[in-house]
Amino acid sequence: MPNQHAFNIESQGDIFYYLPRKITMPEGSEKYISAVWFEEYTLQLIAHRIYGNVDLHYLILAANDLASPFVLKPGDHFRFLKPDHLKDVVYG
Repeated sequence: MPNQHAFNIESQGDIFYYLPRKITMPEGSEKYISAVWFEEYTLQLIAHRIYGNVDLHYLILAANDLASPFVLKPGDHFRFLKPDHLKDVVYG
């Protein structure tokens, strides 16, 4: 994955990096898994557990068409791209 981070914001010890270019996520519901957001979750924690890389937290935002890392609340449903389909993400 290209390292194209443009800027970051920090909240409660978590640093969120944003990409300057557009991300096109793969189509097809079979490429995603749905889950429920719990209070103890952070985007970095989920990205680490799913992808083994906290820096890929932006993929969760993109998969859910979210612009802010702070909108997911306990009980919200979200989805994430299955790791086998990371190669299908298009940058630019």
